[in-house]
Amino acid sequence: MQLIESQAIREVVISSNWAAINNGTCTLTDLGLRHNGNGLVWFNSGISVHEADSDIGLTGQDKQSYDYHSGLCTANGLKSNDYYEFVQPKDIDSYTLNIICKVSQQFTERKEGSPLATCALLIDQQARKKAIDNWTLYRHPEHGDKYTILNKYYYRALMKIYHAKGWQAEPLGYIGSLIRNDAEFSQLLKLLVYIKVRTRKITGKLNDFWIYRFKDKTLKEASTQKKVLKIII
Repeated sequence: MQLIESQAIREVVISSNWAAINNGTCTLTDLGLRHNGNGLVWFNSGISVHEADSDIGLTGQDKQSYDYHSGLCTANGLKSNDYYEFVQPKDIDSYTLNIICKVSQQFTERKEGSPLATCALLIDQQARKKAIDNWTLYRHPEHGDKYTILNKYYYRALMKIYHAKGWQAEPLGYIGSLIRNDAEFSQLLKLLVYIKVRTRKITGKLNDFWIYRFKDKTLKEASTQKKVLKIII
């Protein structure tokens, strides 16, 4: 596919016209895109196509995330033409957060009406441990580093298309273990710049919330921010 033609088709697909994908003209991978379970993102960076005009690669928090998971999974690095148990480290965080958000209540203000500085997640623990059951990873039959995850309730039609094109359906083993394991899940949320806070001020009931903090905070500042949130939340 020529570059100019590819760019034109990509713009059409980004605008929500999936005709070129549905009729087999090309795949999302051909266009330098993938679906992260929540929407279209750039293939390498994982950034939403609506937030960046091109694939800018890994920087800042995304690079830190890649390094973190690479360290945990050193024996399972991606290699051409191999079968992989899970996805590339750079995708784990965004996939996990999208899955969790589907089973969480999200709040942007306190019970008395005043806005929160960012947002808060109230995560049902039983739903969290079952959340992964509704998701499947589809991997390209020839290129193992090309894949996407889809929810069977939200993207049933799209799953049929991938199946028809021969993409392999796989369980999300590694991501599932992160979400189900309490300690690993807490560590991952902290990596995703969330801080756990116990408060009554959001719903009127005493609950554990995960409060999002800004990405430009350092780890030292995060510790300070945690203390502040307990006061102002």
